[in-house]
Amino acid sequence: MEKANKTNQEKFDGKYLAAEFALQSSKENPTLAKIALDGIKFSDETKKLLQGSKYFSTKEGIAEASKIYAQESQLIEYKQKVNTLFDFYKEGIKSLSKENQSKVKYVYGKFGDKNLGDVLGEYNKASSIIEYNEDESLKGKFKDEEIEKANKTIEKYETFVEAYKIMHSGKLQEIQSLVTKKANKMALEELVKEVKLPAPKKK
Repeated sequence: MEKANKTNQEKFDGKYLAAEFALQSSKENPTLAKIALDGIKFSDETKKLLQGSKYFSTKEGIAEASKIYAQESQLIEYKQKVNTLFDFYKEGIKSLSKENQSKVKYVYGKFGDKNLGDVLGEYNKASSIIEYNEDESLKGKFKDEEIEKANKTIEKYETFVEAYKIMHSGKLQEIQSLVTKKANKMALEELVKEVKLPAPKKK
């Protein structure tokens, strides 16, 4: 299956992002998942291969393809610099005031030269330390210095991480809306396919 070229990638285009929505939908609604996968701009060769395979023809295959490309999407995104991600997600904050748009941009800019995966890795590790420390059965597992460092890491990244999650979720909601509209269109077209309109009355 097609793999993206992840070297020297300067601009994030979210090519495989639809696969994340497909993965969320594949269990309950494989039809929506397939429509989402259909929207990915695969090479002609890859698309031809997928269309004639289990990946686009069976429920299990659709789920597997969704998982493969959702993982690929995450891998690519985690290698991106934070500032390149802002350029991709900024459409989602146009409803904010100019001042608040600038604030979101500033939050991203604070960590602009860091890879998203590094930021999330540090943040998640720190969050786990705090979570474990609150568990009575694990009290004393971490030193006070480790807990203090974890709290500082959370404080450092929390606003950005939560802003990123909201903007990422917004993109997935956009994809869901487009996919649902297409699914409804296809369903209506299938429903009336055999309907015969009466001949126009002669005047």
